[in-house]
Formats: sequence, structure tokens, C-alpha cells
Amino acid sequence: MSPIGSAKTIDGTGGTDDATAGHEDDVLATAQGAVGVVHETSAAVDDELEVIDDLATGQVEEMVAVAEDVADLSATIEEVASSATEMSDRSDQAASAVSDGQTAASEAASAMADIADIVETIADDVEQLVDSVERIDEIVDIISGIADETNLLALNASIQAAQADGDGAGFGVVAGEIKSLANQSQERTAEVEGVVDDITDATDTLSARLESAVDVAETGARRAADAEAELGTVAGAVGDVATGLDDVSAATTEGAEASERVAHRCEETADAADDIEAAIDDIDDERYRQTDMLAEIDRALEVATVARRTRLANGPAIPTGVAAVDDAGGVPQGCRGVVHVADETPGRDADRTIATLVGTAIENGYAVSLSPTESLDRGNLERALSRVGIDLEDAIANDYLFVIDLFDSWDDGTNVFGVDHRSLGEVNESIDRRRERPLLVIGNIAGECHAFGEQATRETTYDNDDGVLEATDTVVNVVDGASVPNSLAQFYVGAADQVVRVESGPDVDVSRSP
Repeated sequence: MSPIGSAKTIDGTGGTDDATAGHEDDVLATAQGAVGVVHETSAAVDDELEVIDDLATGQVEEMVAVAEDVADLSATIEEVASSATEMSDRSDQAASAVSDGQTAASEAASAMADIADIVETIADDVEQLVDSVERIDEIVDIISGIADETNLLALNASIQAAQADGDGAGFGVVAGEIKSLANQSQERTAEVEGVVDDITDATDTLSARLESAVDVAETGARRAADAEAELGTVAGAVGDVATGLDDVSAATTEGAEASERVAHRCEETADAADDIEAAIDDIDDERYRQTDMLAEIDRALEVATVARRTRLANGPAIPTGVAAVDDAGGVPQGCRGVVHVADETPGRDADRTIATLVGTAIENGYAVSLSPTESLDRGNLERALSRVGIDLEDAIANDYLFVIDLFDSWDDGTNVFGVDHRSLGEVNESIDRRRERPLLVIGNIAGECHAFGEQATRETTYDNDDGVLEATDTVVNVVDGASVPNSLAQFYVGAADQVVRVESGPDVDVSRSP
């Protein structure tokens, strides 16, 4: 329950002037809360603007650096493109040279094959010559045999002529001539045999050399064929390289163009960041003027609330049982207070502080309208109140304690009000009709956000009591920093006459008091 509301009276008499003053207090409190939120938001905006300014400055520097790097990259890409083009031309030349070499190798292989055929033909002719020489050798052998036989016949003829005396003289002459011819035949046969031997040796040597030549020619033909095949492979590889280099050249050319576009965009981005930086400077100037205006509003609100703060400081106070708060004078009766629970504070520490405040107020003659936290259920509250000497059921039965169940964790009963089917205004009217003591309202902003939603809670910050509270009634709202949105929490803190901060332990500190 978060109402501060329009007070009926200041002194309980119901005077119109007092009601007007109470209304003005509400307006001023709302203004103070709103200004507090604006201060908080402005500080956050200043921090964000500073971050954005730093980022924009860094972005300008980075974009300039990127533009320079991209420009260098573009130049490098252009060099690569140029080198790729040059390599492509060289690859084309190499491919042409390989093609010429392939043609020459093919021609050489063909020539080697022809040579091998010719050599084989010559080898065949040499073999025929060898055969002819062998036949000549055979004929020479026959002639030599005939010459030998002729010499024998001539010898026999000479012997016969000698035996025939005079009658065989002519026959002897003929025998002599035959012998002379036979000797000449033998001499010529010997010469022919020598020549045949030389021819035979020469043909043997030639034949051996021709066999080597055939082997060499065949090997040369194979090597030429292999060279042709390898050159074909090289030609294909060179062609692939040339194609790849053409692709690289095209790609690097496109990359260079893209890099130039990127560099241009980086320059545009840097210019835009410069514009952002200039706009942020303009916003900073406006923010300085706004800060000055907020300071003027703060001073005006400070002056306007002097009377209220003086009245609260000099008026009665509600004992709390919390040492730090009581040392500061307690909770001023009729004030708007906030118990601000720090983000990391355990629920049991906040509940202990709230229960102590409830029990002490009841003990000192006040009725309490309590919106418990989510963890402060009936059992926990009963145990907490017993520690300060208050029986929960007696307090409820005697209309000292009214419970507004925002988390739907209590059973409905006398003085326990759910909000499923009724508004806070209706609940406040019921409580107002039953209470007979000055009222201490302990609201719970996290509970209202849970029950009604954040937007509805914002819209009814101080307007949901339907004017039922009196000037002697006191409102203390529990604001849980871990559950309540920061801007809403700052609103309540900014509008409060007194702020009590609760941290782990619980460690309680009064950070603002009238």
C-alpha cells in the first residue's frame, strides 16, 4: 500500500485550510519524487552520453585507421592483381613454349621411329651381305679345292710326260701351264679369302654396331614418346595455372574495387561518427542548462517544503524499536517515509526490521496497515512479532493490525484483505472504518507491482487511498532495490521525508530525516 494521499486535517479538526495544506504537501511530494527521478535519469543519461561520446571518438579513430588499412589493402590487392596478370602472361608464354616442345618431341619421336626402321632395314641388308660373303667363302673354298686338285693333276701330268720321254714333251708344257694357272688361282683365292675375312670382320662389327644403333633408336623413340607425354601433362598443368591466375586476377581486381568501396564507406562512417560526436556535444550543452534548471527547481522545492519539514521535525514521532531510527528521533508522525532495502540484503533481514517496526508501533498505541513482503507470511510474521511481545492474533482481533495480502499468501479472514476483487482504495476505506488509533501504513511497492503491474503502480503512486488518510497518519513504503525498477524506487526515495536504508545484518541507517 503506497498512498500518501490528501490529508483531511492537520490537527484533526477537519479544517478546510488544513486540507488544502495537505493537498499542497502531496503535490510538492510528487514534484520532489519526480525531480528525484529526473536527477537520477539525468545522471544516467550523462553517463551514457559520456560512454557514447567515448565510443564515437573511438569509432572515428578506428574508422580512420580502418580506412587507411583498407586503402593499403586495396593497393596491395592491386599489386597482387598486376602480378597475377603478369604471371598469367608468363604462363601463357610457358604454355606456348611447352606446346612447341611437345610438337618437337612428337617430331623427334617420329624421326627416331623412322631411324629405327632404317637401321633395322640396314641390319637386314647386312645380314644378307653376311650370307653372300659366306657363300663367296664357300665358293672360294671350292675354287681352292679345284686349284689343289689341278696342281695334283699337273704334277701327275708332268710325271707322265717324263715317263713318256720325247713323246710327252708337249704334254709336259701343257702340264706346266696348268700348274702355273693353278698356282695363280691359289694365290688369287688366298687374296679373296683375305678380302672375305676382312669383309666378314667388317660386317660383324657393323652388325654389332647396327644392333646397338637399333637399341639406341628404340630407346630414343621411347624417351621421345615419354617426353611428349610429360610435355602434354605440363601443358595441361600450365593451362590450369594460367586459368587459375586469370581467376585470381579477376578476383583480386574485384577485391580491390570492393576495398575501395569499403574505404569509402569507412570514411562516410567516420564522418557520421564525427556528426554524432558533434551532436553529443550539443546534447551535453543542453544537459548543462537542464542541470541548472533542475537545481533551480530543487531550491524552489526546498523553500516550499520548509514549513512541512519544520512541522514534522517538531511534531511527535513513532518509536520503531530499531536503534538507528530511534536514535534519529523515530519516524515523524504524519510523514512520508521509505524503507529502502539494498539489492543484496537477505529477505529475513528486511522482514526483521519491518516486523520490529510493526510490533513497536502497536505497542505504542498505533494501528498498523501492513502489506507484507513475499517472504513475510503469517507464520514468519507471528514469530517476528512474538520476539517484541506482540501476539499476532490478538493484534488482528483488536483492530491493531490490518494485513493487505498482495502476494496472495495469506488466508482471507478478519482484517486480512486480498486484492483479487477489490482496489486498494476500497481496502483503505475498510481499514479506515475499523481502526480507532492513528494509522501507520507500511506499503510494499514490489507487492503492488506484483499484484497490479508496474504501469498501474506508477499511475497510482500517491492516489490510491481515496483521501481516507488523516494528517496524523503515517506512510512508510518498503522499496526493495532488487525487485522494484530503479526509476520507480528513485521516485519514492525522492518524495520521502525520511529514508531508512537496510542492508545485510541487518545494518540500518537513516540517510534522510526532516
